[in-house]
Amino acid sequence: MSSRRAPVEHAPLPPVGDFWDLENPGTDGLSPAARPVGGNTGVALAFPHAVRRPAPTPHAPPTPYVPPRTDRTVAPAASIALATGLVSIPLTLALGLGAVLGMIAIVAGVVGIRKVNRSPASTKGTGRAVTGIVCGAGSVLVGGPILLFLAVLVTL
Repeated sequence: MSSRRAPVEHAPLPPVGDFWDLENPGTDGLSPAARPVGGNTGVALAFPHAVRRPAPTPHAPPTPYVPPRTDRTVAPAASIALATGLVSIPLTLALGLGAVLGMIAIVAGVVGIRKVNRSPASTKGTGRAVTGIVCGAGSVLVGGPILLFLAVLVTL
């Protein structure tokens, strides 16, 4: 036969009301859980949801969405930077002439970015200026040595 012992009977859990002592209100009519902490009535209660709070004050309605202005003009220097930067790419291999246009694109791009940063509410074109700077820098890096090599050959 088995030498296994029978499980010990455990006492059931107390009812929730007894556990929180909600069925035994004090002399003030509040249960111990709803009584103020520290005995003072001016101190916060242990359970804030048991406190009546005043109605919230009405808030001002949110301001309506105002879309950004669309009448901004493109900075001319940014457009010049984009145009010269894009044209400099194919001219880079043609005797290195793209390096000259690339330098113009870099300078115009920097001027365009400064113009947009000074007055962003009325001008735009940062993307055009950055694109011109990147294309111009690539043309200067590739076409510059070619142009320098051709200049040395011509002077000899």
